[in-house]
Amino acid sequence: MFASILRRWRLVTPLALVSLAALIVTAAAMAPASAHSSPKFDGSAAGALVHVETEFQITTADLAACWTGNVKSHHSTQVGPITGGEPIVLTVLIEQSQNDVQAKIVKFSKCGAKVNINSHRKTSVAEATDFGFASDGGITVFDISIPPFSTELINMPATNTLNGEAELSTLSEAHCVKGVAQLKTAITENSTTGTINVASNGSNSPVANDLNLSQDQSLSGLAGTGYTAVLDEVDTTANSIETIGLHVFGNGVDVRLADSTASANC
Repeated sequence: MFASILRRWRLVTPLALVSLAALIVTAAAMAPASAHSSPKFDGSAAGALVHVETEFQITTADLAACWTGNVKSHHSTQVGPITGGEPIVLTVLIEQSQNDVQAKIVKFSKCGAKVNINSHRKTSVAEATDFGFASDGGITVFDISIPPFSTELINMPATNTLNGEAELSTLSEAHCVKGVAQLKTAITENSTTGTINVASNGSNSPVANDLNLSQDQSLSGLAGTGYTAVLDEVDTTANSIETIGLHVFGNGVDVRLADSTASANC
């Protein structure tokens, strides 16, 4: 009897071991990647990102110009350069009825954007550029609401010596060093006068704002319009950075010009 059981055990054991080995291999294949897997890099760049909200039935709209989209990669990749112009006009018209209409218009000149991710150098670099401050119009945010038949108009002109239009460029970089994200930003502003002149409806005299004064500089000249404009806005987290050349928001409009983002999940 014991001899018979032993013979059966000897026959069954190799099959059991093969099944166990297959189970182990399958489990290993299904296991999540270890903490030593390659870092993931993200980036995006846009000449303009616009978000609009209204109180009407259709409540939101998003528009973009020269946008790379959200680029994610464990490897080396480049998106762009993407260019557009001229002029660039982003418009949202929402009509609830003949008496309830809102128009949100953002107008500027040319733009460009590029994202470059290099896993070997452990970097994510995003660049965004606006050529948009023409002296005869500049960055224009035009807002009409009916009722109450009100209009808001903002012009932000400046000029440079090259082509008569000021240039705003931002660069955002995230770089892994010994498992820690290192963040860097660079901002370029070209203007012959060194100023951006802000003119809003209700003010016939443009207000000059000096460039290159400081990071997160609020532009003056918008009092009473319901808008806020911030030059060189930089937002960071532990592993990401966003740089916005010019951020205009208020009255249900959020406009980000020369917007670049980069992140490194080390």
